[in-house]
Amino acid sequence: MGECAGPIAVISPHLDDGVLGCGRALASNPGGAVITVCAGMPDPPDMETEWDAACGFHSAAEALAGRREEDRRALALLGAVPHWLDFSDDQYGRPAGVAEIAAAMRAVLERLRPAVVYLPMGLFHRDHRRTHEAARQLLDQGLAPHWYAYEEPMYRRIPALLQERLADLQRRHIAATPVVAPASHGAQKRRAVAAYRSQLRGLASAGRPGHVDALGVEGHW
Repeated sequence: MGECAGPIAVISPHLDDGVLGCGRALASNPGGAVITVCAGMPDPPDMETEWDAACGFHSAAEALAGRREEDRRALALLGAVPHWLDFSDDQYGRPAGVAEIAAAMRAVLERLRPAVVYLPMGLFHRDHRRTHEAARQLLDQGLAPHWYAYEEPMYRRIPALLQERLADLQRRHIAATPVVAPASHGAQKRRAVAAYRSQLRGLASAGRPGHVDALGVEGHW
C-alpha cells in the first residue's frame, strides 16, 4: 500500500516498533502519527532491568528519556509525529489492562481522525499482544475507515507465530488479506531505524536477533 488519501496513524507497542514495522508506510505518507502505548514513566523510576542494561541504560528513567528522544528523532526523519501514552513497559512489572489501553487509544484516535490505522499483529511479546487486543476492540467503532495489521520484524520470523495469529483472526471472523506494502523510501527508513541506537545495541547483544529483518519488506495485512 502506497500513499493514502488522508493521514495515517500507526499504533506501536514500544518506542520503536511502529518505525520497525511501518517506517516505509510512514515515509510514504508524511504527517502521520505514531501512537506508542508503552511510553510512560516506570515506578519506581530507578529500577534496573536486563534489557535496559543491554541497551546501555542504568535506570528505567534514563531508558525512558533516552528512548523518547530516539523516537522523536526517528519520527522527524519520516515526517511523523509522536503521541506517547502513559503506560509502562511489561519489563517493569506493572502492565496495563487491555480495556485501559483501548480507552486511551480511542481518545487519541478521536482527536486525530486518521484515514488509515496500522495496528501490530501482536506476535510473541506480551506488550504486543495486549496492544493488538486493545486495538482490535476499536475496529468497529468508526474511528477510521481503513485498518491494517503489520508484522513485527524479528518476531514474525519465529516459526508458526504469524500463522497462529492469522488463524485466530479467522476464528473471530476478521478477514486478513495481504496487501502490497510500500517498496520506496528504503534509505529514509534505514536512517530512522538507525536513530534507535540503544535498541539496536540491545538487539545486537548476545543471543538476540539483530535488526536486519526490520530493513526488509514490510508485511501488511
